[in-house]
Amino acid sequence: MEPPSGVACVAMKCLATAYFARMHGDIKTMAHATALYGEALPMLNDALRDTQRCFDHQTLSAAMALNLYETIAYTNALGWVEHAGGMSRLVELRGPHRHQEYPEHGLFLLSRQWIMLQATINRKRTFLETAEWQNIPWQKHPETKTHLFELQTITCAASGCFADWNAMMRSADQGINVDSIHQDLKFRLLSKTADLIKWRYNYEFSQAAEPIAFELPVNPLTNPTVDEENTPLFDSVLHFKNLKCAAAIALYNCTLLLFRWTASVLGDRDVVDTALNSMPSYQRPPCNGPLIVPHEGLQTEAIVRELCRTVDYHLLEAHSTLGVLSLAAPLRVCLLAMYLYHGPERQKRWLKSVLHRMADTSGFEICRRLCEVPVSKGKKEEECP
Repeated sequence: MEPPSGVACVAMKCLATAYFARMHGDIKTMAHATALYGEALPMLNDALRDTQRCFDHQTLSAAMALNLYETIAYTNALGWVEHAGGMSRLVELRGPHRHQEYPEHGLFLLSRQWIMLQATINRKRTFLETAEWQNIPWQKHPETKTHLFELQTITCAASGCFADWNAMMRSADQGINVDSIHQDLKFRLLSKTADLIKWRYNYEFSQAAEPIAFELPVNPLTNPTVDEENTPLFDSVLHFKNLKCAAAIALYNCTLLLFRWTASVLGDRDVVDTALNSMPSYQRPPCNGPLIVPHEGLQTEAIVRELCRTVDYHLLEAHSTLGVLSLAAPLRVCLLAMYLYHGPERQKRWLKSVLHRMADTSGFEICRRLCEVPVSKGKKEEECP
């Protein structure tokens, strides 16, 4: 792979400079990063208007770098969302066949989580849901179809469910009968929840030779899982055999919370129980470890608790930025869930402090902004996400 040149080179310099400035609290260097951003943006726009250069992988690299820059600099609330949307449109425009070989395949794998996140925030369906985008990019590198890939494919459905729900609400406001739309959405959501549960069961079976996670007692002197009075929030925390396992469990719990919220606004608060009814007992692994496996009567509080107990492991110094990026979106969903079910104020304050600490230690300022809860006066709590 050739070194970055042109717009990709300037965008990479912009990203690296901003990261250095944020980590060292250097205002002057951050101003230099801002200047580089002002230089890179028109260069990227020129590349996108060029019928040949718009398909070059260097252009995609530049778009991804500027998206990451916005998560560090956080110049405005929608900056990174707009960049992620532009990156999403660029990937879609390139088509699935252009992402079969490296370096394009690697860039596509990295872009997937940002495309999903942007679609979920905007409540828009993403092209990643389609069959061609779930198969063609992997035809030459099937080994990259990991358990996490399978989980991300299920997570993609969350934004589509949100889009369908918004469309249903607009139709209802216009006096249109939405009974059939409502039933179709409930059926689709139930199907995706069943897929998610099957993924979790299969993941448990696949890791049977070695436990995915184990428990450690909370040490107030070293663990971040303590409140402002240095009192542990839980008796123990969860550590994993590797960061990939931790990231997969965090995304699984995040997706389960999103599906449960959507089901609740549709009037089905027991979507997990309903999905489990179609699964014979022999398909369910025994619950013999510290992690929760889907079961009847599973409560939102239990899912939130498990997510919170993974914080200590994700934020180990050895995991650096990867641990932060794996945890940021799940903790955002976790915090919203706490407000929806009126979780303990002590845990809410702790979770916000964790997000602030993540911003301070990783340089990604977006983590600090994830503390903001969009509940306005007169707005129903169930509409938060």
